[in-house]
Amino acid sequence: MAKGWQQLHGRMARVDQCVYWQRLVRAEGDLTRPLLLLHGAGLSGAVCWGGLLPHLSRYRDVLIPDLRGAGRTVHPGGRDVPFSMADVVDDISELLDQQQIADMDIAGYSFGGLAAMLLKARLGERIHHMTLLEPALLERMDRALTIRVRDEYSAAARIIREGESPVEGVGHFLDLISPHRTRDSRVEEVAVRRLARRHEGFAHALDCVTAAISTTCRETLLSCQHDVISVVGGNSPQSMKDYHHHLAETRTGWSFHELPDTDHSLPFQKPRFLAGLIERRISADNP
Repeated sequence: MAKGWQQLHGRMARVDQCVYWQRLVRAEGDLTRPLLLLHGAGLSGAVCWGGLLPHLSRYRDVLIPDLRGAGRTVHPGGRDVPFSMADVVDDISELLDQQQIADMDIAGYSFGGLAAMLLKARLGERIHHMTLLEPALLERMDRALTIRVRDEYSAAARIIREGESPVEGVGHFLDLISPHRTRDSRVEEVAVRRLARRHEGFAHALDCVTAAISTTCRETLLSCQHDVISVVGGNSPQSMKDYHHHLAETRTGWSFHELPDTDHSLPFQKPRFLAGLIERRISADNP
């Protein structure tokens, strides 16, 4: 845990899920509105955001839930079961109410980025500043092609669940999400091991995103988003960078940052920079 934070944690019991959360608080910092951090598929909140937390200097209050299929959030029966993005957003909404958080800033990564946008559509002005790190749904401008490509993610999910080892399916996923990544053997091993740790939950998360992309009206969802910065790795597919450039050029209150020398693993590659980016764009009089 980052130095100087007091850590609170617990589980919120729902009918079909026990949602684990961490809340980090401290006396220092000029930003009193909480920051909600939503992790990517296959990662716990602590793993995804652990490198970023030591570099946050202005927030006093950070809430980090483990989303369905990951970390310490589990089905009451102890097994991983399929779920929808609506389930994920329901979990987060109920947790915010339980934690008595009336409004917040938010950062979401990949799967968590899509969850953040859906949460914004539901909660409206309760969410202020948003930072989206390569969010699912916004991978390319051509929505029909996006849906077709997502079928490949579902194929990876089937291999993860049904293959002799989840490693093959995880490798297929990495090739899809980050085709131009540096193939350092040690880094690759860490990434595969991390995503294979709770492989069935990871596979369900991939299917959850595929279903959401196929059924969500992207333009309607985008119309709900305000005060957004999206971040894409410099080594990520050009189609993704082009689309985010387009969003910044055509939508009021949307800005885009390309982060050099990173790929889809940017929270692990440049956590200090991302922490600074999140905090620099927020005025010191944040209420």
